[in-house]
Amino acid sequence: MRSIRFLPSRLRGDGFGAVLARGAGGAFFAQSAALGVGFGLHLTLARALGADSYGVYSYAFAWIALLAFLCRLGLGTGIVRLLGEAQ
Repeated sequence: MRSIRFLPSRLRGDGFGAVLARGAGGAFFAQSAALGVGFGLHLTLARALGADSYGVYSYAFAWIALLAFLCRLGLGTGIVRLLGEAQ
C-alpha cells in the first residue's frame, strides 16, 4: 500500500524506470483511445450502411488486411539484407 501511495512522486524522476513507466502509460492511453475511436467509427459505419452493406465492407476489409499482412512478411529482414548488398 505504501508503494502505491508514493507512485506519482516516483514517476516524476529522470531515471530509467520513471521514463519507461511514463512512456508505457502514454502508449497504453494512446492505444486505448484508438481502440475506442475505431469501435465508434465501426458502429457509426454499421448504422449508416445497414447490415448487408456493412457485411460486404467487413468481408472486403478483412481480405485487404490479410493480403497486407502477407505482403509484409519478411519485408523487414529483406530490406536490411538488400540494402547491405546495394551499398
